Amino acid sequence: MEMHETRILNDGIIDSGTRAPGKDIDVYLQPLINELKELWENGVRTFDIIDKEYFTMRAAILWTIHDFPAYGTVSGYSTQGYKACPVCEDDMSSFRIRGKTCFMGHRRYLCPNHQWRNDMEYDGTIERRSPPRILTADEILDKLKGVWKCRAGKNDKIIKDDKQQMKDACYENNTNWRRKSIFWELEYWPKLKLRHNLDVMHIEKNICDSVVGTIFSIDGKSKDTEKARLDLQDLNIRKQLHMKKKGNKWFKPVACYTLSAKERQEFCTLIKSVKFPDGYAANISRNVNMKDGKLFGLKSHDCDILLQRLLPIGLRPYLKKKVMDAIAELSLFFKKLCARTLYVKDLDELEKGVVLTLCKLDSIFPPAFFDVMIHLMVHLPLEAKLGGPVQMRWMYSIEREHRLFLQSQGILDINQVQKNEFSTWFENKIKKMNETISGKAQEDLYAIAMQPSFLACTYVSCMVNGVRYHTKSRDERLLTQNYGVHVEAEYDGNICDFYGVINEIWEVHYLYLNKVILFKCSWYNTNGSDRMYSEYNFTSININSEWFEDEPFVLANQVSLVFYLDDIKKSKDNKDWKVVQKLNHRHIWDIPSKPMDGEVDDEDPTINSSKAYQEESSNDIGMNFDSTTNDTNLIRGDLKI
Repeated sequence: MEMHETRILNDGIIDSGTRAPGKDIDVYLQPLINELKELWENGVRTFDIIDKEYFTMRAAILWTIHDFPAYGTVSGYSTQGYKACPVCEDDMSSFRIRGKTCFMGHRRYLCPNHQWRNDMEYDGTIERRSPPRILTADEILDKLKGVWKCRAGKNDKIIKDDKQQMKDACYENNTNWRRKSIFWELEYWPKLKLRHNLDVMHIEKNICDSVVGTIFSIDGKSKDTEKARLDLQDLNIRKQLHMKKKGNKWFKPVACYTLSAKERQEFCTLIKSVKFPDGYAANISRNVNMKDGKLFGLKSHDCDILLQRLLPIGLRPYLKKKVMDAIAELSLFFKKLCARTLYVKDLDELEKGVVLTLCKLDSIFPPAFFDVMIHLMVHLPLEAKLGGPVQMRWMYSIEREHRLFLQSQGILDINQVQKNEFSTWFENKIKKMNETISGKAQEDLYAIAMQPSFLACTYVSCMVNGVRYHTKSRDERLLTQNYGVHVEAEYDGNICDFYGVINEIWEVHYLYLNKVILFKCSWYNTNGSDRMYSEYNFTSININSEWFEDEPFVLANQVSLVFYLDDIKKSKDNKDWKVVQKLNHRHIWDIPSKPMDGEVDDEDPTINSSKAYQEESSNDIGMNFDSTTNDTNLIRGDLKI
């Protein structure tokens, strides 16, 4: 084999210079496969540092992770052409349009009697097909038996000889399989349900680029070109969007998904004003061209933030409800799919709901919009069910015992009595516990019960459980935002969301060198429908007044960090409206401690303490898929050409 500029780097990574390895990837992977075979069949003698003994360690590869082009390189399945989807394979829905291949036909995933199947405005046809069937490993192996085995190397003579041999043998390959991957040599590879992962981040970035490029009419990235309008004419669909002639010139009617120059600049102004918490996202304002009202140079994580957080908020004032519903569902789909905790029932809903979302997009955007990346969305929930983790969550409250005590005393106004008497009751209870050796309280619990020192330290910044918090006065001078907080608490018998900002950070000292971090906050008054509303699963609040001014303090570990964005839909009339954005920091996981031997958890018998708890699970994100489409107007009458 001839290797072009190939060398082994210090970290063991193979660098093939300016040329990708292509079909020769199996040559590079051969040493890895040999080791995987040994780990599976014979195992490796390994020393256990904990038990101080040797054991035979065996290991297996679960799946591969790569972007979509590398998917084809590693798997041996070509991710180009009419059958580019490696899941649908030969039953892929695709057809040729001007200059490219279109991947529509998502109505085939709907139930057989769905009304959208009979609507010819999607692609000019009535849909009668059933969803594609996923092939089994045996069926894939049968296909691979007929695939020509080419020799390794990129020498022109070798390639020419292989082509001539295939021609002489009258070889024909009607599938997208180009070779049998070396991974099939592993004994367990055919038994795996998920062999190669579709990279969600890569798919999300490509979809975001397509959406932003089309809505903002970015040259080179917009899918709404003159050819795209001629495609509509060729298919005889959506006549409102066909090219129109005015005098001697042809022009495109302004589509319902297009922003004007002024609207693009207003959206970019919002992006410029956004302040994210430290470590949450890059400074996306650097990717804004205010003069042209466009975005540029977006990285993968920028697209993740833009699609899931900013697009649905910033586009609400400008786009029609039909378009906004589809974009909001697209945003929530990725937000729910990327949650740290996934539940199968939620993924089942996503699997059905994403079909409705794709069908809505089919009815709005031109066929040129639908490349293979858009189609791959339909397979992501199934892959999440096969490879995603599921963990349980728990929560405790020390005040529950006191509430039960007050209820036993026949107290009616429990909240007020608890507010006034809890500290005294708690101190007496701990003192009484200390009177008996068997019930002796722990030092930290006793220290808290004995009241804090009269002296406290104040700060403008602190780290709590790996999250950075600032006071509002400090962040006013910075480009980031770390002062917004959210707390769930009881109000009028219901669990409510409280939003506020940190004014001061206190460190309060107790006995035995114990200390507690408190946030002194201002809480925004969100009591009433005129002070808070939700739209497209985003919550907006009015910040012009405060409440609970007599209860400003909260424990630092009880709050979660939020940040606020200007609500440009409301800000035209009132500058006091903000959109609340909850978040989870990357690389931060809340792992509960394991109970001591003999310790019994009587709070909730369904809790499994060996499971990790992550906030923002998939069932925390509300999402409703709507299958009604009443608005058939696809052009904007308020904009002139």
